[in-house]
Amino acid sequence: MSAAEKLSLPIPPTPRVISFNRVSEADYFALDLAAESRLEYYDGEVVAMAGASPDHNDIAGNVYAFLHGSLRGTTCRPRISDQRVHVPARRGYVYPDVVVGCGQLTYQPGTNPPSLLNPVLIIEVLSESTERLDRGRKFEMYQSIPGLRYYLLLDFTRVSAYLHTREPGMLVWTLRIYDQLTDVLPLPALGVELPLAEA
Repeated sequence: MSAAEKLSLPIPPTPRVISFNRVSEADYFALDLAAESRLEYYDGEVVAMAGASPDHNDIAGNVYAFLHGSLRGTTCRPRISDQRVHVPARRGYVYPDVVVGCGQLTYQPGTNPPSLLNPVLIIEVLSESTERLDRGRKFEMYQSIPGLRYYLLLDFTRVSAYLHTREPGMLVWTLRIYDQLTDVLPLPALGVELPLAEA
C-alpha cells in the first residue's frame, strides 16, 4: 500500500494542517504526487491548498504573463503555481503563485515534480485563507533561501502590494508598500520593473 493510500487525505476547503504525526519527506512526495490539489510540506506537516478564486488566479496569471514577456531573451524564467520550491533549511516544500529563477536553475535531485532550489523572486497572492500563512510561516521559510532577492505579496481585495527586498549577502529585508495603480515596483536583479496596474 502506498503512502498516499495509507494516509488518504480529504482536500479541505481552505488551507489547513493535516492532522498527522510527523510525515516523512518520502511520504509527502507520494501524497503530493497522488493528490488532486497541491500539497505543501512544513517540517513534517502537510498542508492542503484549496482552489483559488478567479480574482486570485487573474492576478497571478497577469503577473506571470507580464514577467514572461518582459524576461524573454534573458536568463530569468518565470513559473506559475505548479512549480514546487524546496526550502532545505526549513525542511519545506511550497508552491508559490509565481516564482522566477535566473541563470542556471537548480533542482533537488530525485523529486517529482522537480523542486526548485534557487528562486530570485517569489510572489504570493493574498487571500483570507492564506494571508496569515503567506505573511508568517512562508516568509520565515523563504528568508532562509540564500539567493532569494524579492518576496512580493499582492492583495486581490484592494490595490496593495508588499515588496520585501534583500541585497546580496545581507540578512535584513526591506519592506516597501505600494497602493497606487500608477506605482511601479523595481526589480533590478531581474532587470525589469513591474507596474502595479499589470496585476
